[in-house]
Amino acid sequence: MSQSDIVEYYSEAGQDYSAWSPAFNMHFGYYRKWMNPFRLEPMLEQMNAEILSRMTGGKPAPEMEFLDAGCGLGATARHIARESSARVLGITIVPWQIEEAGKLAARAGLSDRITFDLRDYRDTKLPANQFDGVYALESSCYAGAGDKADFIRESFRLLKPGGRLVVADGFLSRLNSKPNPIYRKCLSLMEEFWALETFAHKEPFLAALEKAGYRDIQIENANFRIAPSVGFIPWVTAKFFVKDVFAKRRKLTRRQLGNALAPILGLIVGLHMHRFSYCIVTARRP
Repeated sequence: MSQSDIVEYYSEAGQDYSAWSPAFNMHFGYYRKWMNPFRLEPMLEQMNAEILSRMTGGKPAPEMEFLDAGCGLGATARHIARESSARVLGITIVPWQIEEAGKLAARAGLSDRITFDLRDYRDTKLPANQFDGVYALESSCYAGAGDKADFIRESFRLLKPGGRLVVADGFLSRLNSKPNPIYRKCLSLMEEFWALETFAHKEPFLAALEKAGYRDIQIENANFRIAPSVGFIPWVTAKFFVKDVFAKRRKLTRRQLGNALAPILGLIVGLHMHRFSYCIVTARRP
């Protein structure tokens, strides 16, 4: 997939993410003990909190600066700015997201702490050693090849010594063994519908982190943490088609239809936990 495919996908289908989250939390949720598994939005916000906690070791400070690599409409950036009073730069290659994310930040009263800019997170042209933390929440999957090496090298360059990278996304493993045809077809369609070249390959991704110079690399298999939010997919998809498509007699584009169907395919892919897992990776620049 090319960058133009990614821009086209998000330009056509991006607004439909409001069916998943009115706040445009364009990611899965993180479930902690005693949370209500029947309320989606608090779990989505908890994922934002997990990103912040991992970047800062649980000790955020107002003087910190963070980079949101692939910011979407800025929901995670808004959470971090609101909860830590730190400054956040959100970058994306999708022009309309810049404008809409800026409006949402202004509506939340956070424009003084959040900036959005049109940049490629694999080659930002930003000064080195600038950020206390860099995070990619379900966006590193768009960084080309399976090891995502270009993004990893750029994140390392941008971090201050001691800064942390946090990546939460789907990861492929056991690539040398032959998958069953159903898994292979569902994965291929899901990647096509979401305009992905490929999800990250776990082992090459971790090797690329080490090669770039990262240390203290930790990986958490979060399959069961995101499971309660994943359980909302059939309901949200059905509601989207009934309320937003059929009731309004709306004709979906190919991109919009693919975006609506991809999460259902993801449910099938996710059942193959020995091949596909949702992980949160944390690494420190020495």
